[in-house]
Amino acid sequence: MTLTLKKRALQRFMPFWFAPTVLFLAMSLPGFAQIDSLKKVAASDAADTSRVKALDDLCYSYLSISPDSSVIFGEQAVALADKIHFQKGAAQSRSDLGLAYYYKGDLNKAIELWEGASAIRTHLNDKSGVASVSMKIGAAWFKLGNYEQSLASQMKALNLYEQLKLDFGIALSLNNVAAVFEMQKQYSKAREYYFKAAGIHTKNKDSVQLAQVLINIGNIHYRENHFDSAAWYWKKALRKMPPGSVPQYESIAYNNLAEHLTVTGKYDSALLMINRAIALRKATQDYQGLTSSMSNLGRIYALQKKYALAEKTYLAALDSAQAKNLKIEESKIRLNLYQLFETTGDFKKALSNYVQYATIEDSLSNERSRKNLDELLVTYETDKKEQQIAVQHAELASQKILLGRTYLIIGGLAIILGLLVVIFLLARSRFKRKQQLAENEKQLAVREAFIDATIRSQENERKRFAQDLHDGMGQLISSLRLMVSQLDKNSSVEEKLLIAERSEKVLNDMHTEIRSIAFNLMPQTLIQHGLIPALQEMALRINQTGKIVVSVTGYDVPARLNEVHEISLYRIIQEWVNNVIKYAQATKIEVQLVGHEEEISITVEDNGNGFDPVKLEHSDGNGWKNIRSRVNLVKGEIEIDSAPQHKGTSLIIRVPVTVESVVSVK
Repeated sequence: MTLTLKKRALQRFMPFWFAPTVLFLAMSLPGFAQIDSLKKVAASDAADTSRVKALDDLCYSYLSISPDSSVIFGEQAVALADKIHFQKGAAQSRSDLGLAYYYKGDLNKAIELWEGASAIRTHLNDKSGVASVSMKIGAAWFKLGNYEQSLASQMKALNLYEQLKLDFGIALSLNNVAAVFEMQKQYSKAREYYFKAAGIHTKNKDSVQLAQVLINIGNIHYRENHFDSAAWYWKKALRKMPPGSVPQYESIAYNNLAEHLTVTGKYDSALLMINRAIALRKATQDYQGLTSSMSNLGRIYALQKKYALAEKTYLAALDSAQAKNLKIEESKIRLNLYQLFETTGDFKKALSNYVQYATIEDSLSNERSRKNLDELLVTYETDKKEQQIAVQHAELASQKILLGRTYLIIGGLAIILGLLVVIFLLARSRFKRKQQLAENEKQLAVREAFIDATIRSQENERKRFAQDLHDGMGQLISSLRLMVSQLDKNSSVEEKLLIAERSEKVLNDMHTEIRSIAFNLMPQTLIQHGLIPALQEMALRINQTGKIVVSVTGYDVPARLNEVHEISLYRIIQEWVNNVIKYAQATKIEVQLVGHEEEISITVEDNGNGFDPVKLEHSDGNGWKNIRSRVNLVKGEIEIDSAPQHKGTSLIIRVPVTVESVVSVK
């Protein structure tokens, strides 16, 4: 192995390795009370098809109870269905038996069974069934590290679900396609498909599946070194899931949060999170996920310098990965073992593990595989367009037939049709005029509301400025005038010096007051140095009160934006922070700005009292109206995550960033 290869691998290395989650279509499990009934049917002299269904249901029921029992019942169902030529039952029993082998870790056997089920369902013209099995086949290839085959199967499923217009299947397939691109480090494509899936789940109010997609989006942020954003998505995913509702997804979120805590040096908290993940994965018998979490636990022990415990944990995870042929997990464990042995000075074992890691890694990700993924994507898009064209041709042919019949009817009804057309045009014209008038009135009302809010804001600023001058500067000037009036030609030198000293102190106070008023009107730091330094200065001023702690961080944000963007964003954050201080009883506020390719995302989080965001829209105050007006000015989007009786509120703002909105700094 060359030094260059070793260096490249270490640059890619992350202590924990996040595998995106691929999904299956959900199916309902029979309750425990039903299992005894199913066993009675399976052992009875009932019709053979009923026995096949009972055996198949038992196979599926035992997936999370006893995989070995699940295999036994599944094999019996397949054999009986084939014997009586019950094709529908043969397809379903093969599909469920494949799941049993999948969870046991025998992925090649699972693929063989699923391909058999797909062939039968294709013969039965069961497109939904073929799509479901294709999704499972893609998941198995994904686990084996064959991303080319995985993408081909997931694209096939996506194509079929789009033809059937089944939103749930489309969303799951989009997630799985994104997962393949994520594993190939093609993050822009992965993000595109993840957000499409999230949009469908949001529309259908499926918070559980949305939570899983949010976990995967958080993984991408983590891979791109946006650690706080990644943790934000994982925490949001946990909030979307009622505790204990979907332990598989909860375990993934806890596993990933453990990594975030580990890289920030919070090892005790990381151990708490990873042990939660391990407990959930043991409870659900998710042996593949358990292997990954065990490896992560070993990493925490290594960082705590508990090397013997770390090695023992790694080797247990490695045995599990090899037994189940999990190449991705084995690659991660080999790299962690390499680092452990290098740290403890056992260089022979370190080299052996690194060579095995590099061999596995090179087989998983190579340029040819990436090229084939892109070609498969193009093929899928081409097939989809060809299907659309075929549908359009069929529609055109049908329309021609209808037109021929219509021409025969038109000959006798031409006069009536002409009158109807005239009436229709007159009615449509009248409707358009009413619609345009209503739209104009609506725009006028919006404009008047905006002008009113702007005028009120300006008047309030003038009142506050006048009050500051009257209360602060007015008193100081009066004090200075009184001191100076005490001077006369008979005053002694000592009296003059004393008055001069007191006058100098008043002048210093006047200078401080003027600087404070000027800062409130327009901070010089914002003008001279930009948005983030100005926000940090604002935080420093607030922190000096000792009542609350405000922190400001920025990642990949341009040094300077244009004046409109900088002033608008500064005033939005200033207004929101002031409202939190006034009403939320918070002790901590975190402001985070993250720059992306085409936008800036701003998150303001506090630990104060929550509230109902709907009430903001009906508020009589100008604060929220000013915030909305400024967000609209920079063409941004705003979102509030808060609830009554809960602690903590998050304000999220996304502002598009174009070439014109960025000021170059030379």
